[in-house]
Amino acid sequence: MKHWKKKLGAACLVLSLMVPGTATAVVIPKDLPTIEALIALHKCIKKDEDQALGRVATSFGEQSMVTKGANKFNEVRTTLNTKMSNAHSYLVLAGAISSTANSLYMLVKEYKDFTSNTIDKARYIVDNANLYCFLITDCGWKPDYIWEILNSNVKDEIANRVINQWNKGYVS
Repeated sequence: MKHWKKKLGAACLVLSLMVPGTATAVVIPKDLPTIEALIALHKCIKKDEDQALGRVATSFGEQSMVTKGANKFNEVRTTLNTKMSNAHSYLVLAGAISSTANSLYMLVKEYKDFTSNTIDKARYIVDNANLYCFLITDCGWKPDYIWEILNSNVKDEIANRVINQWNKGYVS
């Protein structure tokens, strides 16, 4: 590719020299030392240009490596962030499960206590009812009804005792 560019440049130079009356910005020297100096200068510039291109290529390669490294770093960081987020989610889930298990244990305990107390109260009621029935049916016991007590002289006597006790408390 460089070969045809040189030929094209040389052809343009020859054409510009051959066509009379054209203005050119390039002054072509006629003496050999100046031409040799220009050739040497051109070679130095070309050499510097090649070195600069080499440095640009090296820089581009290094930049590509840095970019690839940065991309890999970002991928690893994303993976770690995801794993940390997942770990946090698992910890939150474990806490929720633990709390639920504790609440369930307390609910079962309360239900057991409630059931036990209810059964105990039911037994107490049934036992008292059985005793009451036994006393009435088998022993001939007759309960004193409240109205009989309230309508009797016992009520008046109880009321007098309470009133007398009350009055004694204020006198002393």
